[in-house]
Amino acid sequence: MLKAIIFDLDGTLLDRQASLEAFVKHQHSRMVELQSIDKYKYVNRFIELDQRGYVWKDKVYQQLTQEFGLAMDTVLVSEIEGLRKPDPEIFLRALNNLGVQPNEAAYIGDHPENDVGASRRVGMKGIWKKDAYFEGDFERDHTIGDLIELKEYVQKFA
Repeated sequence: MLKAIIFDLDGTLLDRQASLEAFVKHQHSRMVELQSIDKYKYVNRFIELDQRGYVWKDKVYQQLTQEFGLAMDTVLVSEIEGLRKPDPEIFLRALNNLGVQPNEAAYIGDHPENDVGASRRVGMKGIWKKDAYFEGDFERDHTIGDLIELKEYVQKFA
């Protein structure tokens, strides 16, 4: 007698290939740094490097950074670091890897507590990327609806 049925997510319940392709295309359209790269070349290379999810995303992004000359100085993956937001240590490691102080950095995220609140508690600017799931009032340094809006915000500090 069966008492439980357990599913694999990627490739079984979720069309991982289609989801990843949609994600990477959307990422390309939102990130200013990627606009000089042919969208299909970027998407195809990302999917190739991803190897059906068997390569950690930090390795994928490191390779893309090298190949396309992108300005991604550090990528931290929670599972590799053994930490999860809102643990302040994950923010401090990123700052240390970049060689900057908390007051010299901003963190952009969609979660009011795990992203915005946690980054502010270590001394960073906490910028909320609007998410309809999270409504209500909470402290933040700035709000954006789309990543492209960061360009204007960053120019204020140049």
